[in-house]
Order: sequence, then structure tokens, then C-alpha cells
Amino acid sequence: MGGSQEVIEVTLLDGSFAGSREVRVASADVSYRLYVVPARQIRDFRSHKHMSKPGIYIMLGDPTDKKPEVYIGQAKRRKNGNGTIHRIIEHIDRGEHLFCLWAIMLVDDARKFGPTELTNLENTFTLAAQEAGLTRVRNGCEPSNSELTLATRLRLDKVVETTRLMLGALGIYVLDPCPDGGSAAKNPKPNNTGEAQDSSAPEAILLPDGEPELVLYMALRSAEKPAVAHKMSDKVWVLKAGSPVNPTPTNDTGRALRAKYDGQIRDGRTTIDLVFTSPSTAATYVAGSNRSGNATWRTSDGTLLKDLA
Repeated sequence: MGGSQEVIEVTLLDGSFAGSREVRVASADVSYRLYVVPARQIRDFRSHKHMSKPGIYIMLGDPTDKKPEVYIGQAKRRKNGNGTIHRIIEHIDRGEHLFCLWAIMLVDDARKFGPTELTNLENTFTLAAQEAGLTRVRNGCEPSNSELTLATRLRLDKVVETTRLMLGALGIYVLDPCPDGGSAAKNPKPNNTGEAQDSSAPEAILLPDGEPELVLYMALRSAEKPAVAHKMSDKVWVLKAGSPVNPTPTNDTGRALRAKYDGQIRDGRTTIDLVFTSPSTAATYVAGSNRSGNATWRTSDGTLLKDLA
């Protein structure tokens, strides 16, 4: 199977894999970094150059709990130089989110993580965590969203996809619907949108004639152009030939879908139109791991499928 590979670098900031870590993608076009710090060590890094940048933060409870608590927020760069890590310390000093045992920070320079980007990333991360259903999201209300150009939306979608990869490399599942071995991969059930995560490919469905009801797009960090899907009916979703896919499936559902269409990918792209029964199945095929189609596919103006009237 063709396609590029991602090299993820993990730096042990205190010499222990169970302690504070920095995660980066070894790519010239990826400047953002992910930090995972135990809450007990958070003050030790208050002067850290990169953790003081603007970013998105996740305050995570005990990961051994069946459904740990989580809070997701954003931190803009302030005039005094304080950024993401200082926002987390403020929560702790106020006695807020005392369940937090781990602080996760996605940070970048202010020119790339400005107010608009941060607001949209916070919204996307919060909705993804709610869709995943593996944590108890403690955000009091759904964060607002901003209108974006298609180019900016696709760029931020790649940031989200890369963040999933970096978290997955550490075995942290907050944004993904199902980690390897999770029950949802073996027993698909409705997500928050009522849509089943089905790993079966509809080989028997015939592609109907006519124009599609919707044309949708899904960005991948590893590809310059997005995957394209046509909604022909509620039960017929066509992933168009030439759509990019993640080169290596990362869980059982993704591997099962790829096996059903074995030989239909060349150089990281589909070679023929592929038909699926739901947008989630099509998105899972593209990503190589479970995805909610309603929270992944977008129209040309950046509107999520779930937000369409």
C-alpha cells in the first residue's frame, strides 16, 4: 500500500515515559507541539518557552477510570507573555477542575494559533471528545465557532488529525471514538448523533445514476488535497477515486474496511469509486480508524455534515 509515513518524536522531559513528554511530528510543515505533563509537575514548567505559547489544553482526570473527566479550553498569548500553561495553573489556583491528573497542551506561535484558529480548534476538540464518548466532558457549554475560509478549515483539520496521531502514539484516547481493542470496534453502536459505526462494506450496493445530493470533503495531514465523498442517498455514500487515505490503518475497524477493498489503493489514493452505507464508514476507511462522519465531512464552505439543516 502506498503513501507517506509519519515520524513522531517523543522527548522525555524528566527522563521517564510515565512523566512529562514532548511530542512532535518530524516534518518541516508542522510547527506545533504537544506536551503531556502530570498535574503535580505543572508549576515546574511555568517558564517553559513553548508551553507559554498560545494553544489548546486538555485537563484529564484519572486515565484508569472507565470514563475519566476532561475539560478542554483555549489560551491566547497575553501581553505579559503568559500562555497555555499559565491558563491551566489559573484553573488549579481557583480550585477548578480538581479532577485533573494530566495536562495536555497543543501549542504554536501566535501567528498560527490566533484567536480564530483557537476558537475553532477548541470547538472541534470538544465536539470530538463528546462524540468519542470515552470521557466525561466537563465543559459547561459548547464553545462558539467562527466562519473560516476553506483553506483555513482544511489546515485546521490537518492539525486535528495530527493531534490524534500524537495522542495515539502515547496511548491517550480522548478525541478518538475507539482505541484498539475497544468494545465499539467489536460491537458497533450508535454515537451521539444516532449514527452507527459500522465496519461492514456494502459490496452489494449499486451506484445510482444522477447528481449527488451533497459533495463533501475530509482533510488529511499527510495529503495536500482532501478526500471527496458524494452523498447519493441516505444509505449510499461514494468515496471518489483519487481520494487520499491514511497509509496505515491504526485499529481493527480500519483494518477490516481496508481488507474489504484490498488492492484499491495506489500511492496513497483510491483507484476507483468506493461505495459505503454511511458517512462514518467512509470516514473510517479514509482515516484508517473510527471516525464520526457527521463530525468529519465538510461542505466546500467548511460546514460540518452534522450542522447542515
